[in-house]
Amino acid sequence: MNRSGDRPIPMLAGVVLIVVGVLFLGHAFFQYASIGGDPSYAGAGWRDTYEMRDTARGMLLGLALVVLGILVVALRLRDRLRTPSASREAEKDVAPAPAPAPAPVAAPTPKPAPSPKRSGGGISPLDQVLPRSDDALATLRYFIVDAPDQMLADQCELVRRTGLADWTDEPRCGARRLARSGRWWLVPEGALSSSEDADRVWAVEAALNLGQDAARMTEPPATLDERLRVLLAGVSHLEPVRHPGSRFLVTVTEGADPRGEWAVRAAFADALENLPVPFRMVADFRLNVSEGLLGVRAAVPRPAAFSFAPEAERAALARAYAYDLALLVARTALAASPAIRRVVVNCHEDGSVDCVLSAEITRSSLERMAAAPREGGLPEPSAELRLRPAADGWLAPVAPLLSFVDAQLRPAERYRPVELSDEPCPEAVVRTCGAHRRSELGIAESVVRLDAWERVADDFGGLGDTTEDAVAALSELRASATDPSVVEACERTTRALVSGELDVEDTDDLIECFVGGSALERAVRQAGPLVSAADEQDQEELSRVANLLEDALAPIEASGAYRDDERTAHRYFRSIPERVTYNLDCADGRAVRLVPDAYFLAHQYAAVLERWLALPGSLDRAFAHAERAAELAPCTVEAAIARADCLREMGRTDEALRAVSGAAACCSTVDGLSLCLYRLAGLTYDLGMVEASVACYRRCVELGRAQAEPARHELGLLVEHEHEALAASRLDPAKLTGERLTRVLEGAGLPAGDVGPLSERLRAAAAACTDAKIFSVAHPLLQAYLRAADRRDDALADVLASLGA
Repeated sequence: MNRSGDRPIPMLAGVVLIVVGVLFLGHAFFQYASIGGDPSYAGAGWRDTYEMRDTARGMLLGLALVVLGILVVALRLRDRLRTPSASREAEKDVAPAPAPAPAPVAAPTPKPAPSPKRSGGGISPLDQVLPRSDDALATLRYFIVDAPDQMLADQCELVRRTGLADWTDEPRCGARRLARSGRWWLVPEGALSSSEDADRVWAVEAALNLGQDAARMTEPPATLDERLRVLLAGVSHLEPVRHPGSRFLVTVTEGADPRGEWAVRAAFADALENLPVPFRMVADFRLNVSEGLLGVRAAVPRPAAFSFAPEAERAALARAYAYDLALLVARTALAASPAIRRVVVNCHEDGSVDCVLSAEITRSSLERMAAAPREGGLPEPSAELRLRPAADGWLAPVAPLLSFVDAQLRPAERYRPVELSDEPCPEAVVRTCGAHRRSELGIAESVVRLDAWERVADDFGGLGDTTEDAVAALSELRASATDPSVVEACERTTRALVSGELDVEDTDDLIECFVGGSALERAVRQAGPLVSAADEQDQEELSRVANLLEDALAPIEASGAYRDDERTAHRYFRSIPERVTYNLDCADGRAVRLVPDAYFLAHQYAAVLERWLALPGSLDRAFAHAERAAELAPCTVEAAIARADCLREMGRTDEALRAVSGAAACCSTVDGLSLCLYRLAGLTYDLGMVEASVACYRRCVELGRAQAEPARHELGLLVEHEHEALAASRLDPAKLTGERLTRVLEGAGLPAGDVGPLSERLRAAAAACTDAKIFSVAHPLLQAYLRAADRRDDALADVLASLGA
């Protein structure tokens, strides 16, 4: 259609052909509609045949014209795209001016080249390739050896100086650009085998980052070493990377006191992780807002990590970087919140807990310390700065100005078990956790015995060196104890000592006997491996352990020790989120008394073992145990599922479905929700609800927890087996997402599996407990929030670590 030497058909002709073709098609379809609507048309006879044939010819001609027009337009567009782009002067119909003859002048100062881009714009080749590589160091070696023009000039040279090209047996690493700071971060597959490997990894990361920074310098010095010195000297004045439009702090701190423990931690962690420092930022912190005190531990690079710098300067650069990093962290903290008034930064080598530089900085001392005269990268030690030069030019370990375990940073009451405190809760905790007293957040019945054991050591001077001393100490404790389980523990441990079963020197065995040495707990420890084993179990062993559980439970049930009444409800909770869910959704005004873990587990395990035995009457016994376990733990998903399994085997699948659906509706964690949806998929399929089963599997896969892979596999089998039914209902499992998935689940009377309300409840509860300084509760709540919201945010991970004991 466009042979060499011929004048090509213009694009306008193609457009005309398309228009004419559309007109022909329109006329033919109109004629076809007229013929079809004519009552006299019978489809037989020469006239009817001629009219229909004429209509068909019109359709074919119109279609041919449209296709031909499209082909012409496409060819002309291709020719335009192949034409080399003209200069801007040519676009303005002005001939480009001839280039002047080069004058013999001195070479200009080399300015770092801009980032290599793709021909049409976009990110650099390094940024495209490195994050996708499963061996980032090998990929970098290729760039610096075989494709240096694909990297920034300074970046390539700095990486080359680290000795990467000659590094043998290097660790296999992935690489990522941190979303917050934009810094490169190498991720080894396993632990680094030596400090030398760690130094090289740190060096390569810093070389990549400093190379980027050098390319952005507006007035760069003449040599790379000079540019390097300028960049490192500016570390103490770096500012967090700003992310316009980010609602991180607004979302995370919603409803919290802006000067409380939660909001201040979030503000500092947010700023810290946004700092574009050249070396990796590895830091954790402790905060005491009531004292205005922040303590930070930060890892600093050793001189060997400065292998991209001249060897004679490395030690001084490393010392200066440690001091500058301390200043930067303090400056960032003081700017993050006015509630922070004093910052203590303890610097340490990566992989070591030994402090090598400790600085205490306030708003009034910050600029003075930054401007202090330096010798070899450091000012003189003072009351605010503790350091000691080592013989090799680096820094020797020193005692920190403030230890991380100091009571100022870690008040003991923040971590005291809530089960032992009847202190009233602030209004925010009442609102978000449903707890009026701290003890109403507790989940561990054994804490009272652990506390009693510690009192033996504190109040009675320990158990002594002889059996007689130990028995005397336990007798004194028994006489003063008010909790029945402590009385029983004293008697049990005394009997073991007197009989010679335990020796006074076997401290660990004594603690185990005192805290968890009942007959019921011993039986549960035997049953646990059987219940969790994947292989088929020996029937005799199943029967023996089931009888063991029955015998251990019998005296407890006969005494009615854990039976509910109008004032007291006996409950078991597997986690803090479960307790919060119970307080908010299930509490009925009765006082909650925690049952021993072993009591709940005995019923739970007995339900499983009896069901597996499949003997006459064993299914009824299994259901009775499952009913009791579900009564004790109304918010524990595993209890609801054990009960549903019994119902299913009893032929009551519809009741099993309601039981698991109810558990899913009030789940306290996303892991529990995923498990419920996985089991609901099987139950709905048993009831012939194919579409609902597909929807449950799809939601389970979306949640991405432990059940996601088996759910994906079983969904594939279901689709293969039920393809006709799914086709008849026009349900495409691959397109069952979003609102349509929610409609299918809700239409079947099932929970939609929305994690939004669940995660927001956890966030609000974690924030309230942090502000109330109940860290033993705040920590697991925040941990559950990060899983529920699928938040892999470094700042929130820092906040989580700051709440740990």
